[in-house]
Amino acid sequence: MDENRSDTEEHPSDDPGLPMGIKRADLRLLMLHTGISLLLIFGVAVMIGIHYRPEIHSLGAAFVKNFAGWGLFLCFFTMDAFMLPIPQDPFSVLAYEGGMSFSHVVLWAGTGSVVGGVLAYWMGSVVGRTEWFEQRFGKHRESGEFFMEKWGVWAVVVAGLTPFPYSVFCWLGGVLRMNVWVFLIGSLATRYIRVAIYLSIINGGLGL
Repeated sequence: MDENRSDTEEHPSDDPGLPMGIKRADLRLLMLHTGISLLLIFGVAVMIGIHYRPEIHSLGAAFVKNFAGWGLFLCFFTMDAFMLPIPQDPFSVLAYEGGMSFSHVVLWAGTGSVVGGVLAYWMGSVVGRTEWFEQRFGKHRESGEFFMEKWGVWAVVVAGLTPFPYSVFCWLGGVLRMNVWVFLIGSLATRYIRVAIYLSIINGGLGL
């Protein structure tokens, strides 16, 4: 047994209340990164709101008129299922600015995200060990697997609530055969909350 493994077994975490292998320093760093990201998002929203609030309102009204809740569902579903490098939150903001209620935005967007995440999990379990997957995503596999194996379901919770790419961890959850019910509960417990938090922050910035 090597020294690193021995140290991990003797000192699984800085706090006995934390999951195995997770240290307080990890959580502090994660909270710092998340806080900085939220401040940056808020700042960008303030600047956009100052210069483009009427245009955003008009775009939102057109979005809701033409696509309504199903359009919002599809945006979140597609991006979380297929790892598209496109931010989702502008669509929830457009829907809210276009007249959709806060609760309906959270419901449609959160449901689309969870369903997309489940599809990503399934696709990861099917193609995650294939040559196609290795060619396209193999270079990110080692770091992702280390994070998933260390944090377990908490990786899904972290990805579900923070700016970390939720879709990537859904794929990895499937690749590593994470318990599907644990994965689903982690997603349901976080994605609706995440949509609500980010919508509140961005809309607050736009309104200043």
